Amino acid sequence: CILRGCMPSKVLLETSNRMREIHEAKRFGITIGEPKLNLGALRNRLEELTKDFREYRLHEMQSSGYQLIRATASFVSPHELSLIDEEKRSSNLAAKAFVIATGSFPSIPKIPGLEGTPYWTSDDVVRMPAVPSRIAIIGSGAIGLEMAHLFEGFGSKVTVIARGGSILSHHDPDLAEALLKESEERGIKFLRNTSLRSVKHEKGLVHLAQDGEAPS
Repeated sequence: CILRGCMPSKVLLETSNRMREIHEAKRFGITIGEPKLNLGALRNRLEELTKDFREYRLHEMQSSGYQLIRATASFVSPHELSLIDEEKRSSNLAAKAFVIATGSFPSIPKIPGLEGTPYWTSDDVVRMPAVPSRIAIIGSGAIGLEMAHLFEGFGSKVTVIARGGSILSHHDPDLAEALLKESEERGIKFLRNTSLRSVKHEKGLVHLAQDGEAPS
């Protein structure tokens, strides 16, 4: 989460927020030229910050009395692991108890046509491959809205596709309503009560099924 989610996304959001502030500077009587994003410099900053943090945590662990073993593990019994390291050497490790913290990976929705269509997961976005002129985001949870505001700040036309009638369905309704209003004022478009029926890559078309109606 820290290296592939929380940390890089906050770096990107801070850049996006500053871009937005520059665009709004005229409201405060400040005349500034059109800002231009240097993607190469932004990626370098992302890599530098995550690299420094990764090395810091590694040093912190190694200097605190922990033994760090890099290997692929599988259980051979409730109290013993079989390990295969990067050089294909095998060994066993016994312990009274194990904590399994495997992390997570993006979940790809099963939408006809999506497999053959170029798309980004949250992992791809935090690498900032490009700034699209238009982007559709599937889902209106915390991560989806974070990505929506990220690209809105960079100047993209953003559409959020939400299956339910509200956003942030697992959070306080008043908070969700306030965020929806602010997001729409920033130009983010929401398609609520909407699910993706299919995706057509040839013409960049996304077919929608809304409230049980025929696809549009």
